[in-house]
Amino acid sequence: MAIMAQVLPQDSITGKINFKKITELDSSYSSEIIYNAAKEWFVTNTKKFNISNSEKNLGTSQFLFGIKNGNSATVDALYKNDQPLKMQDPVDKKLIGKCMLKYTGTTFGCIRIMYVECDVKISIKASKIKSEITNFNYIHYNQVSMQQVQLAGWNDKGPCKSKAEMEDLFKCIECRDLLDLFSYVKNEILLLENDLLMFVKNNKGSSDDW
Repeated sequence: MAIMAQVLPQDSITGKINFKKITELDSSYSSEIIYNAAKEWFVTNTKKFNISNSEKNLGTSQFLFGIKNGNSATVDALYKNDQPLKMQDPVDKKLIGKCMLKYTGTTFGCIRIMYVECDVKISIKASKIKSEITNFNYIHYNQVSMQQVQLAGWNDKGPCKSKAEMEDLFKCIECRDLLDLFSYVKNEILLLENDLLMFVKNNKGSSDDW
């Protein structure tokens, strides 16, 4: 399972999953300009903070074996992230938002439908912007009953339990599908990091624009 853990970056001190990126822009980007652009990124790009892979993994087996999914609409609504921006500090130039990822596994795999929540923290100093995406927590559901269920084992406890911090899954050796999940999370978070920088660069404006 050590190989699986290496897919996701971890803080060397806390061991928590932590995607950290520090970028220095040219001096024409004041802290005020960067802060306003980053805030706008949170407020105007709601879809980017509600990420989902396709459900095609379930489709073929459902067709062949007549397996039907439960209605996930009610559960989806519980994790809908309509307002990603959760905290803003214009004085210290800090922003904190939330991102939700929905991962649909295969019909006969150990991962069925998983919702993953994480924090997106942004700090700005002069012409520098630092993003940290961390505090990953998950909840796992059966795709038919849409009830919370463990990934492996007979009881909902231990490293494969239905709800915990994502770091706990590094010890869930019974579920080999986790490597695909971790790769998916990594790719989506890297895309989100790059999207932030592109948005800031493309929405430079100035602090006194009308």
